[in-house]
Amino acid sequence: MQLRTATLSDALAIAYLHAENWRLIYRGMLSDAYLDHEVHAERLASWEERLRSPAENQYIVVAEDQGIVRGFACAFANEHPQWGHYLDNLHVAADSKGQNIGARLMADVARWCSGIDAARGLYLWVAAANPSAIRFYQRVGGVAADDELWEPPGGGQVLCLRYTWPDMAVLKA
Repeated sequence: MQLRTATLSDALAIAYLHAENWRLIYRGMLSDAYLDHEVHAERLASWEERLRSPAENQYIVVAEDQGIVRGFACAFANEHPQWGHYLDNLHVAADSKGQNIGARLMADVARWCSGIDAARGLYLWVAAANPSAIRFYQRVGGVAADDELWEPPGGGQVLCLRYTWPDMAVLKA
């Protein structure tokens, strides 16, 4: 398994992995119509845009095994004045979970963010109804700070929890 910076040629693989994870994990949270008919095209358009015209503070890394993207993470440096760097996405393929890929991706993001501003923390949002992700974030040192309603594509509202790492050193270990 190798980690590398994503390129535009990864957009399809990233979008597919993202869409499939949403279809598997967010069923019942996001609308069935969106998950069944729109998620693939919408995620592809989003990832193509992010990779074609990246924000200056954006970092996207993929975990690749024998040419297949098994996971990815997307972060934005110094995104929030209080919480610091923002981990916008962390996804691992369902058939690759339990192989330490998520922890490796988070450690890589923490190293990248520390290279920009080591004094800032890292935060992310996770759906409150996603207990496996919450357990993972707690295992890697995350602490729940607050919550917010997210209005996802396709409509509706999802309660999300902000998890924080004030000191990213715990992730880089």
